[in-house]
Formats: sequence, C-alpha cells, structure tokens
Amino acid sequence: MMMMEDAAMEEPPMMRMKSSARYSRGAPGSSLGGEILDVESKPFDPSSVKTMLVRTGTLRIETDSDVDKVADAATSQVEAAGGFVESRQDNGGYLDGDIRRGQNVRLTLRIPVEKYAALLQDFRKSIGGLTKSSDVEETTDRVRDVTGEYVDNAARASTLEATRAQLQALMSRADLVKDVLQVQRELSSVVQQLEARKATMQRLSAQASLSTLQLTLSKRDRSRPPPPYQRVWSPSKTVRKAFKKLVRRTQRLAD
Repeated sequence: MMMMEDAAMEEPPMMRMKSSARYSRGAPGSSLGGEILDVESKPFDPSSVKTMLVRTGTLRIETDSDVDKVADAATSQVEAAGGFVESRQDNGGYLDGDIRRGQNVRLTLRIPVEKYAALLQDFRKSIGGLTKSSDVEETTDRVRDVTGEYVDNAARASTLEATRAQLQALMSRADLVKDVLQVQRELSSVVQQLEARKATMQRLSAQASLSTLQLTLSKRDRSRPPPPYQRVWSPSKTVRKAFKKLVRRTQRLAD
C-alpha cells in the first residue's frame, strides 16, 4: 500500500519535462504579449529625407568624326566628372563596295546628379572638340521625383524594424516549442519584407545620386545620294482632280 502511494506521488519524467516547458522566465504575472509592448522603437521622421530626383536623358549626335574617338572622349569627360560607363555597344556598320556605312556607338553613362546638367550642356556644344552643336540630332531630359516613394518605403521599413525587435523579444520569452516555431515563422516573414523595402530604398537612392544619359553617336554618310522623290497617293487629291474634270466636262456639254 505504501509502495502504491509512493508511486502515485512520484511524477513521471515526461510530466516533469512538460511542466518545466511551460515555465516562463519573465516576471511573475507578466505575459508574452505584454513584453512586446515594452520594446521601444524610434519613429521615422519623413522630414529627414531630402528631395530625391531621378534624371534621365538622351543625346543623339551625327558627326563626320570617328565615332570611336568621340565615344572615348565622352568616356574620359564622364570619368573626370566622377561618373562611369555602364554599357557600351559598338556597331562597325557594313561595307558598301569600298565604303563603310552605318557606324555607330551607343553608350549608357552614369553621371553624378550635381554634374549632370553641366556635362550634358558641354556635350551639346562639343565632345572633346570632335563634334559641333550642329551635329546634335535629338536631345531629351526627363526628371522624376521619387521622394514620396522613398519615404513610403522608409516608413514601412521603420515599422518592420520595430516589429522584428518585438518578435525577437517575444522569442526570448517563449518556452513552448509551438510558440517558438510560430514566432520564427512570423519573424522570417517580417525579415523578408524588411529586406525588400531596404533593397528598394537602396535602388532609389542610387538612381537619385547618379543620373543616366543614353548617348548615341552615328557616323554621317555624305557619299550616299539622297533617296529619289516618290509620289505618295493621296485620296483627297484624287477626289479633287476627278471633281474638277467632271465640272469641266459638264460645262462643255452645257455649251
């Protein structure tokens, strides 16, 4: 009888483990949800973000000079301004008898935003003394304000940072395996969202700090004769001519 009573009073090992798994390391009477609210987070200040403008432009030049030398001169000017060539595409053209035609070079230039306008103006006048302002065939300049987009992503990133800190504090209090796994799932989702927001912020910041200029240099072909004039059929002209003929014929019949 005493052996049965001793056995009943003894707690099985699994029961002891289960009981210790519910033990909370926090202060008596505190809850996991209550600790989340104790984590302080610094609110995001939108006024701390300066205006962010993304400038992109195109410049198309047709010149008598060697387009390879012009491209090299443009590259040197951009690098001297602190920029770089993002891509370059050289087209050697084709041979028409003994004459090479259709040569061109296309450059994607990244230029510091504070030097973009001045450098674009210089390119319009001349590139390395090899081109003239009359060689400019087309130029465009576009400005896009991305301040709002950056602020929105920064504010959301700030909120996600606070949420991550709260989840990490919650994980330090959780003892049950199911609680730990649940918090880990939430934490993983928050981290992924946070990294995506930060990547967008970095992309916008890079775009705003470096402007993009698409420069196209084409070799002028002076030896090619202009295309022959071709008459284009016009329905309105045909109708007018037919009407005049009809009027003259009607007048002759009346006479």
